[in-house]
Amino acid sequence: GIRTEAIRTVTSTLALFWLESDSELVYIGDAGANEAGPGSLRIGVEWANYWRPTKWFSLDAEVALTQGRFVDAGNDDYIPASVPVMFAGGINLGALGDAEGFFTNVRARAFGKRPLVEDNSVKGESSFLVNAGIGYRKGKWETAIDCLNLFDRDENDIEYFYTSRLPGED
Repeated sequence: GIRTEAIRTVTSTLALFWLESDSELVYIGDAGANEAGPGSLRIGVEWANYWRPTKWFSLDAEVALTQGRFVDAGNDDYIPASVPVMFAGGINLGALGDAEGFFTNVRARAFGKRPLVEDNSVKGESSFLVNAGIGYRKGKWETAIDCLNLFDRDENDIEYFYTSRLPGED
């Protein structure tokens, strides 16, 4: 990866990754547990930017693009629930960091459609949520009120798809 602060008020980071695992944890719906699965390969890029032009205003945005696949799994090589596209960002106003005083923020998060089964025949829905908060900080104390899912969207943070079977069924 690389990080730059070439512009005094901006921090920008770009990271490329390649991750090989001998075993990927897989969620087993009927058991309600994770089990060791086949090995996997994940590759991707993450780009993060933070802009703070004043002591009372900042803006940030992060994007990640990834591809995750099981290794030696034939055509059924998609990793269930692996998110290929992610965005997170926000605007912050007022007392930033450890500074004292009033503060407020609005944050957004988006996940792209993701495979829910190994053959990619079923995909989870994309999601977009916005949260907002306001608060006051003094010394070691902070009080805040957050409004989660500001626009009351019917979104899932996580989704699973599996065939449910009773004990003894094949």
